[in-house]
Amino acid sequence: MGHSQIVTELGLDPKTVRKFMRADTAEELIGAGPTGGRQPSLDGHAAYLIARTGPKPLKSC
Repeated sequence: MGHSQIVTELGLDPKTVRKFMRADTAEELIGAGPTGGRQPSLDGHAAYLIARTGPKPLKSC
């Protein structure tokens, strides 16, 4: 079954199908999470945020 047939049949984005077709193992698809192993954007600012807010976790609204 070809790439375009899979896209049509499953109704997925062509880039998503291509990503799955290129992966050699399931671990490549799972990775380190939705960010693909990237550092979360606030990690570089954690010390500053803790100093400003204290060691308690922030409450969500």
